[in-house]
Amino acid sequence: MKKKENKQSYQSQEYDKIFKENIEELIIPFAEKLLNINPKNLRDIPNDLQTTLERKPDFLKKVIADKAQKEKIKDFILHIEFQTVDERDMAHRMNEYYAILYRKYKLDVHQYVFFIGTGKAKMKQIIEAKNLSFRFDVINMQDFSYELFLNSN
Repeated sequence: MKKKENKQSYQSQEYDKIFKENIEELIIPFAEKLLNINPKNLRDIPNDLQTTLERKPDFLKKVIADKAQKEKIKDFILHIEFQTVDERDMAHRMNEYYAILYRKYKLDVHQYVFFIGTGKAKMKQIIEAKNLSFRFDVINMQDFSYELFLNSN
């Protein structure tokens, strides 16, 4: 069984290599005719996307929906970050977390940043691109009275 899998894997890699070596001259006609893109100037960029990314969320739990509400509310991942600094690239960092968590657990991810720094957070909370729409919520802790927490369990 392993020999057959190795042979298929090798063949697949060979086809992939042949395809990649010959695709360049086909891309411009494909782009023009199928994608309605007229690339007059193409520039090579590295196509090795290998990266090592380790993230340790501040708070991460799976929220299990109540059995009585299973039809309305589904299980989800709750992700919370605590920030003392109004980080300029926070939206990209939260998007990375989202992608990793969603891919691993196949569940919706509810994300919040609790800002405990000075002033109000002005960090960008939304990423809008052609094929991507991403957002997370920021909770400015200074907006809440300490009394709210004194009277809670």
